[in-house]
Amino acid sequence: AVVVNATGAWADELLADATGSNQRLLRASKGTILVVDGLVNAPNRPVFFETVSDRRPVLISPWNGMHLVGTTDIVVEIPVDSVCAEHSEVDYLLDEINRSFPRLALRHENIRYLYTGVRPLPFSTGTSAKVSRHHIVKTHPEFSDRLITVIGGKLATYRRIAEDVLKAAGGKFDRPLARSQTATRPLPGALDLPEQKRLEDRAITLGLSDQSITHLVKVYGARGAGILDLIDTAPKLAEVVDDESGATAAEIHFVIQKEWARDLADILVRRTMIGRNRFAGANAIAAVVRVLNDIGWSAEMIDKGITDFDSFLSKSKSLIASGKKRECDGAVRTS
Repeated sequence: AVVVNATGAWADELLADATGSNQRLLRASKGTILVVDGLVNAPNRPVFFETVSDRRPVLISPWNGMHLVGTTDIVVEIPVDSVCAEHSEVDYLLDEINRSFPRLALRHENIRYLYTGVRPLPFSTGTSAKVSRHHIVKTHPEFSDRLITVIGGKLATYRRIAEDVLKAAGGKFDRPLARSQTATRPLPGALDLPEQKRLEDRAITLGLSDQSITHLVKVYGARGAGILDLIDTAPKLAEVVDDESGATAAEIHFVIQKEWARDLADILVRRTMIGRNRFAGANAIAAVVRVLNDIGWSAEMIDKGITDFDSFLSKSKSLIASGKKRECDGAVRTS
């Protein structure tokens, strides 16, 4: 067997726990993105521009009926669990957008919420913006000839990363692995126009609204057929649980059964996209909880899910409302 350490920003921590090594392979860089709404004269397609203050690329892009603005690039010291957005990042993005696009007149009031992620960059002593975004697949002969770590990379290059990891893993066996087919193989959910038309026609027959059908196709693609199967069996599952997106009760059943959603945040944010509406999913909690009760989730599971999701929402909105200055607890800014 081969063990692949693909834990992203936690790769160094895992190696330290597993091997006792203190070698640093990663440099964590956080990026914050604003989700904004109500813009006048906003672009109807993604626009990259270079900031004036530090010559970094920043994006403003239509997304989910709103716009994304970001991202920042700040080196932080681990533990990365404590990383969160800072007020200075919000000010930076607002200043740079309004400097380059003054007609937008972007204000704090336009920010619906924000989120922060961590880039697991290869370790370097340079500034974060200049650290390579290329990935490294590293073996560890000093510890084990069956341990591989993935360092760096980004979402856009995930297929190449997977190929390189499998190639490295294949070298540990006595037989070659089959050649990768992912360059030509459709992803799960991919559909062509005839398939989409059939899916939409079936959804209309089952009584779904145009809004619910658009959401179904956009989020699930061809896998939306599984959701329609549930509605076909139990028509009450066509009930809309989120007026913003048109998401249905059947989706809650589907993501638990087929995508192993484990808690409320999983369901709202990482699966159905309800948690990425204008209200960050807060408007749909009551309706989703009713579905979870019907499914048979315990009161303890639901209560914990609500508490955890409330904490998630507070982090998403904590820098917006009052404009009060707040820096991250535990995240050390180093550049």
